[in-house]
Amino acid sequence: MAPKLPAQQLAMSPDKSVLVLAISSHLQLVDRATGTRLRSTEDAGLNPPGSNHTGLIRLLLIHQDLSKPDKPLILVSTGEDKLLKTWQLPALKLLHSRQLIKRATSIAVSPNGKNIVIADKFGDVYDLPFDAPSQTVFQSDPDQDEAPASTADEPSLAKDADAKVKGDGTKPAGKAILPIAGHVSVLTALTFIPSEPQPLLVTADRDEHVRLSRYPQAWSIERYLLGHRKFVGALLWLPHPTDPAPSQGRLLSAGGDDALFVWHPLQGRAAQTVGLAGLAKGLKVCPAKQTWFAKARTNKRRRPNPAEPPKTGPAPTDPPGAPANPENTPAAALDEDAGGQEAATETAAEPQQLVQKTCVNKITYTSPSDLAGPGYVLVTSVGSSTIAYIPLPRIFAPDQSTELAQNNTRYIDLDLPVLDIAVLAPDLVLVSLDASFPADPSRSPPSAFRTLSLTPHKARSHLFLITTYLSSDRDVEGMKYKQRSRRELTTLDMCMMMPGSSELAMPSQELLYPELLLFTKDTPGSAAGQDHKAKHAQRDIGSGGRSGKKGEGRLVSQARCEIVLAKAAIS
Repeated sequence: MAPKLPAQQLAMSPDKSVLVLAISSHLQLVDRATGTRLRSTEDAGLNPPGSNHTGLIRLLLIHQDLSKPDKPLILVSTGEDKLLKTWQLPALKLLHSRQLIKRATSIAVSPNGKNIVIADKFGDVYDLPFDAPSQTVFQSDPDQDEAPASTADEPSLAKDADAKVKGDGTKPAGKAILPIAGHVSVLTALTFIPSEPQPLLVTADRDEHVRLSRYPQAWSIERYLLGHRKFVGALLWLPHPTDPAPSQGRLLSAGGDDALFVWHPLQGRAAQTVGLAGLAKGLKVCPAKQTWFAKARTNKRRRPNPAEPPKTGPAPTDPPGAPANPENTPAAALDEDAGGQEAATETAAEPQQLVQKTCVNKITYTSPSDLAGPGYVLVTSVGSSTIAYIPLPRIFAPDQSTELAQNNTRYIDLDLPVLDIAVLAPDLVLVSLDASFPADPSRSPPSAFRTLSLTPHKARSHLFLITTYLSSDRDVEGMKYKQRSRRELTTLDMCMMMPGSSELAMPSQELLYPELLLFTKDTPGSAAGQDHKAKHAQRDIGSGGRSGKKGEGRLVSQARCEIVLAKAAIS
């Protein structure tokens, strides 16, 4: 039996009635109450041919216009094919499909609910109206006079389902959209802070930067939040549970550091850092690029010196045992050389030992409730089977020491790498796991979904316990929830998961866990690389894992920036 494809992305509607799963390049709509499949992009006749994604879906977002509650929900999806698609729910009808320049790394809806804000790998941020035509062109160069020719006739670019525009090679009718902001590095996350008089756009990149800009004039930078030592992978604006004022909320950020940063964004300072070192202990997936680097460097041979011009006079005689050229090399020597190369290749191809690293890719939270208690902040790391959870009161507590904040973090290990999580209710969280990951053959096939029940511990009210619905029942009050969850999980596992085939191949680790390539930024893949890193550890601190003159230059620049910002704050 072919292995079932994992669901790499989950999205829950605001009313918690509809769940959308992204499985490879397809979308599936699930009824939250019964757990049954409603629609799928695989269904024939649902949309015109060529409407589906052609690459792995990376991001999902469901938007509801609060000013018009009767208006249908809008689903936004994008992935490896660089297509940004909008769908109408629950019909799952394609509305628009736009071609991006670079793959999107994060998407969000503007505070007014009219635009889709997109961050891409080029470091640009675009502000796209929901009603923009499918022929809209994203233009990265402001000095570009003409937009590129339309390619709407290509099958890989989905067309407007209603207009059915046919490409004729002419200029697109849509207006070109320019970036509203940009970073010099790959953007990894974005979110909004609902401040007055203008909301703030928060963007983070791979070079430890967290920037606050005024939206929609994002070129106007409010401030930088300095403190991260490594890349930033996830952002979350956390409103206060009882006070909706923006000044009482907190901005959360995390990435390659073993800590969750809690910011006073309007004050420009970190309130505290919460330790996340336990996430790295659950790492199950090894970065594939480490082996590639080790193999390439092991087999790399020095380039021979250029041949010298022939000298006049008698030709020099070769020393004994050293052939003058490859043509005179004995066959035994060639075999020895080839054998040495094969041995080096085999040594380099050996699986590398897992290096425990934190790579936070998602931060979410649950609201306070009578059943779940005061709520939690949930944090996941790429390729890790562990989920970290912190009670909300600890996040909003007065500034704490790092040691005390470290003790506030609790962990739960689900044995399989976590792909995504979705909050179903204040006391219920759905987790998508990589069931294709090699498991113990002596056990039954693992479940691709797991639900977590969030309930306060009865004996000690200040401690919080997360238990899986698949585990033994711990209390009579949650019995009905557990029984219902078992039925829902069984339905999801048997009906929602699609088996791999020649058309839908099992995604590789590079596709399922693209953020793991960030590990190679500061983690060599060989023992020699580890020794080299230890030798230059004093130069790696604060440089995001870089060493050498470039790392030293970054340290100097960072120190100068801190001095300038400190003087500006005093004045």
